[in-house]
Amino acid sequence: MRILVINKYIPPEPAPTAVLVGDLTSMLEGMGAEVTHLGADVGYRGARPTGWRRWLNEIRLLLRLLGWGLFARRPDAILCLTDPPGVLFIAALLARVKSTRLVHWAMDVYPDTAVALGEIRAGSIVHTLANRAMSFGYATCDLIACLDEDMLARLRVQGKVQSFISAPWPPLHIKLPEELVAPKPGRIRWMYSGNLGRAHEYETLLRAQKRLEEAGQPFDLVFQGGGNAWPAARALAAELGLQHCHWEAYAPSDNLVSSLLQAHVLIATQRQEVRGLLWPSKLAVLKLLPRPIVWVGPLDGSVATELKRQDKHHGIFVVGDSQGLATWLENQAEDLAAGSKVSTTPAELQLACSKVAESEGEKWWTHLAQLLQQDTLDGATMKAPLSRKPS
Repeated sequence: MRILVINKYIPPEPAPTAVLVGDLTSMLEGMGAEVTHLGADVGYRGARPTGWRRWLNEIRLLLRLLGWGLFARRPDAILCLTDPPGVLFIAALLARVKSTRLVHWAMDVYPDTAVALGEIRAGSIVHTLANRAMSFGYATCDLIACLDEDMLARLRVQGKVQSFISAPWPPLHIKLPEELVAPKPGRIRWMYSGNLGRAHEYETLLRAQKRLEEAGQPFDLVFQGGGNAWPAARALAAELGLQHCHWEAYAPSDNLVSSLLQAHVLIATQRQEVRGLLWPSKLAVLKLLPRPIVWVGPLDGSVATELKRQDKHHGIFVVGDSQGLATWLENQAEDLAAGSKVSTTPAELQLACSKVAESEGEKWWTHLAQLLQQDTLDGATMKAPLSRKPS
């Protein structure tokens, strides 16, 4: 089984999707596959252009990916993600030229995401061209992996293309400290960690914090990370006169888990209009930590349904319900202050992360093998054997 993976960033870049690609590569290679990457292995941490320069850079990268792919040796399958926008179209062209299978791991849905976030106008020439290009890409796919049931329904691939669900997992080799430390006594920290982008809700959090401060409750709202929505969020926090809202830099990967465990409550959010278009990747780690999660987003979506099923102590709120969120936190205050201990060890957490990742790796192997087995039955010669190494 020979797989060519195409993505904007590839290992050893620290970009989240590059880390996923690296993990999947490691697991598939351990099962007997040959995996090569096509993309950029530097640049994620550098300065990024904005406006028209950003789009020009993306187009240049797409053309480079097309050129590199044309001269790459023929794989049994091409696996592409979704960054840069339009990469599925490039991968579809390569799959047609090389007469090979196309597998798409949909990390988001273009151009729908760009329209929902106001980056392009619905019905515009750019939207129409992008929609046609992506329709060609989807029609060329032999297998599509979606992040959740909402995305599966959004793409409407059931019955047309083989599909399955594979959400991001915690890093296979997640860096953990020798000892997991509980929060410091005193004020209660509820934390949003990671990129605060246009798809994420922050106003509900800030207005809930305002209600808590007015009620004299000992809560600190912490935003850890960055993102293009930070300036607007900080401006609103200043407008509301918040005294206990803090802004912290991204935590280094080897300190991320420790920093998360310093919070009593962890936060994930999603705007209603991007339901089924994106999945909050931070949840992959948050769900394994001994902390309640506050979800602010669609109440009947896949994320909310999963969190309700996982733990009754999570708080689920619709965007705009700052009153309900503040009341829930007030009611939890005593238990949060007393009960936020670390009930797991680094070894146990590492094992839990590995199990999730390895389960997804098994899923990928099964679907790829089933897809490529059909080629063998049809008499096609595979470029690498479909045998699996003994575990």
